[in-house]
Amino acid sequence: MNLRKLKYFVAVAEVQSFTRAAEQLCIAQPALSKHIKELEEALDTPLFVRHSRPLALTDAGVFFLERCRYILSVLEETRAMTQKIGKLQKTFTIGFVASSLYTALPEVIRTIKQEFQDVEIRLQEMNTMLQIGALKSGTIDIGFGRLQLHDPGVHSEVLYQEPLLLAVPKNSPPLLSEPGAVRLVDIAAARLILFPAEPRPSFADVVLNVFKSVGLAPKHCVETRELQLALGLVAAGEGVCIVPASFAQLQRADISYLPLAEPEAAAPVVMNIRAMDNSPAICRIGEIAHHIYQSC
Repeated sequence: MNLRKLKYFVAVAEVQSFTRAAEQLCIAQPALSKHIKELEEALDTPLFVRHSRPLALTDAGVFFLERCRYILSVLEETRAMTQKIGKLQKTFTIGFVASSLYTALPEVIRTIKQEFQDVEIRLQEMNTMLQIGALKSGTIDIGFGRLQLHDPGVHSEVLYQEPLLLAVPKNSPPLLSEPGAVRLVDIAAARLILFPAEPRPSFADVVLNVFKSVGLAPKHCVETRELQLALGLVAAGEGVCIVPASFAQLQRADISYLPLAEPEAAAPVVMNIRAMDNSPAICRIGEIAHHIYQSC
């Protein structure tokens, strides 16, 4: 059993056809069939139900496909990471979600640039979920997002729990404009404006999970593309919107920001790096990010 046979097996399993897989792999179908047969003999179990159309996997084949994908993914991550470490790094790419720029991230980036003056620091906006593939492929070296990832190839760490605020129109009903913190139960029936509508999961899901954590669910949700549109709808009296506290610096004369009472009403700022990436640069940047966010 070798990596080539694993790649051949995955190709056949994914297209559900020996013929199409052979064309995709640019090898003769009899040779491909022989490789798969040898793999099954080595495992002492059939991987395909050959009389089915399209070609189906046995239960053992389903399990083996999952493990093969993981093995090949780890191999690719290892290759990309080894190339990064083995070369004199002249550039360093930071992936980030747009909302993180309202937090301490700009200070983190400025500090990194001051300390790594001989390295070109590049910034690339991307949502948190896209950071998984970008880290594994080496497209980015570190990512800052709003969701804690659960992927064996990525180490995801919460740097800071940012309080959430409720954005309301200036002339809001008495319940929302009275002094003090607003309880989530008091706005569960309100028209709640969420952003972004896509891709998901996103900050919109962070807000929904905050309600879920206290046993609530908003009754009326409206999804919008981005923050400015959401705030515009709030100003127009179309509903209320929950935002990170750092967004309050976006001063608008027609919107008020109110604190939320529940301690669960917070959004994480998350740092994502490749699993087992202990390179000196990554370790130092992690230290910088921790120090700056801990002082928030």
